[in-house]
Amino acid sequence: MRLWNYCILLFLYPHLLYGIKVYTPFSHIYKLQILNDKLLIIAQNCSVRTKMNMLHKSYDKLPISVLHRYQILLFVHKCLLNSHLLPSVLGGQLWNNVTVSLSVLSSHVSFKHKLKDDLVRELETLC
Repeated sequence: MRLWNYCILLFLYPHLLYGIKVYTPFSHIYKLQILNDKLLIIAQNCSVRTKMNMLHKSYDKLPISVLHRYQILLFVHKCLLNSHLLPSVLGGQLWNNVTVSLSVLSSHVSFKHKLKDDLVRELETLC
């Protein structure tokens, strides 16, 4: 893969992550998903008919809707490690759906990797 393909994602991916945090209402994330899909198609020089899951997998990136969940859960986990920082209503629904094996992890790095693995596995079962 060409260097400029990686540069596209290198410079634009942080902006997508920021957009996820700004566009917290899930209804606005659809626009970011379309933008992300277009970037992946351009970066990999693929047909518009290419399955997006394959493109996400080749860059080891999560789809925007899943990335949104991932970012919220990382934030909740980080706050639970410092529970005095967490508002009681924040992230409750998502956190309640996390497996017990994930919720008991005390290392944020371990939680981050295991959460991503679980979300990728969940995506694969949907396809």
